[in-house]
Amino acid sequence: MKKHHRTIRIVYFTVVILGSLLVGALISAFDLEGTIRQVVYWGWLALIGICPLFVNFLWQRKLSRKINELTPTLYRDPDLYIQQIHNLLDDMRSKPLRQLLIINHAAALCCKKDYPAALSILEQIPSNKVISIYRPVYWADLALTYFYLDEDEKASQIMQAQQATFAKWKDSQHLGGTLAVLFIFDLLSKKEYEQAQEALDTLRPRWEDDHNAEDFELLQKRCDAQKKDSESSL
Repeated sequence: MKKHHRTIRIVYFTVVILGSLLVGALISAFDLEGTIRQVVYWGWLALIGICPLFVNFLWQRKLSRKINELTPTLYRDPDLYIQQIHNLLDDMRSKPLRQLLIINHAAALCCKKDYPAALSILEQIPSNKVISIYRPVYWADLALTYFYLDEDEKASQIMQAQQATFAKWKDSQHLGGTLAVLFIFDLLSKKEYEQAQEALDTLRPRWEDDHNAEDFELLQKRCDAQKKDSESSL
């Protein structure tokens, strides 16, 4: 990927240099003056400025499509996904792409249930430096990691602080299942057991899939254990 990006840069600067020489030659050859000279001059500068933006847009769209095509691998083979995402992004210097690499790597580690490693990866990004488009996934994965590491207070703080953000994404096909799991975890951490069971009964049929089935099963076991404890104390 980086090789292609470098090739595009070389071609662009070559065109800029040769094009600028050609424009200068045309201005001299036709003895352009006044308004026409200014139109040609500024038109060429505008073209130079617009072309990189257009090329970068096409490149970013192509890269995004490639990353999306890897999504099935994330759930089927997280280790292969980590390798593939690094092949795409590992040598990128762009701050947004570096964050995307880190967050996607952490997501794969969450799929492997390797939450200590996921936390270590996510902590590479200062929480106040997360780019806006990545915040929902970043905070959701971080909260899930804390819940599984029994750091419920930190996880609940995230749930409270990101309540508005998560509300916007709770029906998202991509993130809705994770947010449903987090919501039930949060209720259990607050000892709101009846509400947790009600939420589980409502959300599990809608959101359970092969990816999060273990999460919902764990939540059900915790609800069942609490119910037994309550019954035995009567």
